[in-house]
Amino acid sequence: MFLASGFATLIAVQAVLQVQAISWQCAWATAAVMFVLAVRFAVEALGWGIGYGRIAVFGPEDATVELCDTLRGRSRCPVTLRLQNENAGSWRELQNACRDAEVDTVVLTCISSTEQARIVSELAHLPVGIYVTPEFCPASAPLPPLVQLLPNLTAGPGGLEKRAIDLICATLLLATFAPLFVLVALAIKLTSPGPVFFRQVRFGLGCEEVLVWKFRTMRSDLQDISGERRTTARDSRVTSVGRVLRRLSIDELPQLINVVAGDMSLVGPRPHATKMKVEGQIFGSAVETYPLRHRMKPGITGWAQVNGSRGEVDTLAKARRRVNLDLWYIANWSVGLDVRIILRTALGGFATLSAD
Repeated sequence: MFLASGFATLIAVQAVLQVQAISWQCAWATAAVMFVLAVRFAVEALGWGIGYGRIAVFGPEDATVELCDTLRGRSRCPVTLRLQNENAGSWRELQNACRDAEVDTVVLTCISSTEQARIVSELAHLPVGIYVTPEFCPASAPLPPLVQLLPNLTAGPGGLEKRAIDLICATLLLATFAPLFVLVALAIKLTSPGPVFFRQVRFGLGCEEVLVWKFRTMRSDLQDISGERRTTARDSRVTSVGRVLRRLSIDELPQLINVVAGDMSLVGPRPHATKMKVEGQIFGSAVETYPLRHRMKPGITGWAQVNGSRGEVDTLAKARRRVNLDLWYIANWSVGLDVRIILRTALGGFATLSAD
């Protein structure tokens, strides 16, 4: 994508300047070669040689030894962990490796379908790819024909591309909105006592807790840091300035800081407070598939938001709809989809007129 964009830019510049000199082609060729080499070096250094990333192999000892030899000998995939499912401590070690981002992919070999289902269920909320080896695997195959159960959308070229877009765009947006930040800060300070920013612990990638930044929209003495008390329509805790900020989603802009820091993405499932409730139940317990939305970084905007699932979530029906939209986004993610969501957000998908 970046290479194609650079090529298009070069052609456009040549057309505008009406320059046909061979030096332009030489400069482009040199830059392109250096860029490709740099990307290849970064991808291989991160263990993303052919998409599986850093691998943990899990199964009986004989099967894992054979699979590791095949992966190491016929690909550039680094097998960083080999665990036997017969050992009592192996399962805990695998969970810790996935949780601590020491591996990008788990390959299950020669284990029962029941055990496969249990492992997938336990690891589903973590951003790791899960593959299994089929029963029939020809020895002449250039690579084991692994069957994908769950993808890893944070690693590999796709993950690298999404992070690059986040970093570049969030930095540019912070610079663009700097004057607005100053005006909002003055409005908050002049109309209510307390800090300009509000920080709250919310769920991030893999259910890890992250500190999310927002402009303060409530009276500082009535804020709920835990998020257990849901913000409702016409909530008396919301200040007059805060009501405007919430309706236009301007209160979310400081989360660009989270994007630059790597805690969030521009596009993804919205981060929820860890104690958020719906119909008296913790959100994560009320909707069975809720943990799956943590397979990607939370976003400032998302597929659920541009499809009308914004504002107060006060019923299980609304909660399930939001989670279903989030999971659809994760299952169908692409750079093009992210661009589409960003454009829809910029064209009015940011407004929540009922958030008062």
